[in-house]
Amino acid sequence: MKRRTLSILSTCALCLNMAAQNRSFVEAGKEWQTRLYIGYYNDALGIQYKPPYSFVIDGDTVIGQKACKKLYVYERNDRTTTAYLEALYEEGQKVYFVPKDSEEGLLMYDFGAKAGEKLTVYSGPVLTPFNKSYNTFPVPMRVLKEETRKVGNDNRRCLLVVGEDDYQSVMEDNPEGDAEQLLAPYSGWWTEGIGTEHGPLENWAVGMTGSSLTLCTCTVGTDTLYYDATYDEQARHFLVDDGKRWNYLWDAASTGAPDEYNYEYSYFVDGDTLINNVLCKKIYYEKEKAVSYCAAMYEAKSRVYYLVHPTNA
Repeated sequence: MKRRTLSILSTCALCLNMAAQNRSFVEAGKEWQTRLYIGYYNDALGIQYKPPYSFVIDGDTVIGQKACKKLYVYERNDRTTTAYLEALYEEGQKVYFVPKDSEEGLLMYDFGAKAGEKLTVYSGPVLTPFNKSYNTFPVPMRVLKEETRKVGNDNRRCLLVVGEDDYQSVMEDNPEGDAEQLLAPYSGWWTEGIGTEHGPLENWAVGMTGSSLTLCTCTVGTDTLYYDATYDEQARHFLVDDGKRWNYLWDAASTGAPDEYNYEYSYFVDGDTLINNVLCKKIYYEKEKAVSYCAAMYEAKSRVYYLVHPTNA
């Protein structure tokens, strides 16, 4: 009976240890997919799904005697654009990043912080199609609330945080008010092992100061840690996007010709073009490594439009 009890306790300890590992932020192979909100294209054209940046942890390095993992970014589902961003490491529930060309670890998240605690984090790279900044600066933050939430298949520690400057400016005039309610427009959540609703880098950009990026998915291998429900329909039904390719086989037998006349060809999406003030995607035709531009496409309110290139009309 004693041996059986020890076995059960060992199994429980192993399960708890695995659960703790699942809540780690710095994991090999972890990937964050984001989308972008651009007012004109999202509102006027009804285009809701724009996946500009994906972040992935891949590879190890040692910086300042710290064992770190490397964080990379690539654009619009195109792995050829992959670029190194920073290194990451954890100490307990604290996550640190080391900027490029630096050996100093800067606090990114503290998922062990308590309600009412003040702490200073550092901003990481800011990436949008219009602005790329690798400057870091300290940001005083305050934890308003802590709770455990079911995120995906795991229970994760979540912290409601706000910039200390916003906290002081709002609460100065309402010292007895409900801080959580008053600061709702300025605050946002840190989720243990995942980051914020804007992705892994936006540790300080919460509430009204939030990024235009939105986190769609966070995965490790085949495990989905986070999935934005509003992303689902957009992701499943979006046709026109960089990296998409349609491969065909011309079956000569259908015309009565021998198989030696079979050939393969493809259409693929690559790059943007502006036609009549509408942002379109370029469609190319490829056969036997010869590539030609043949058309442009765009989507608006669940409809797909096709503009034939004049030379192919």
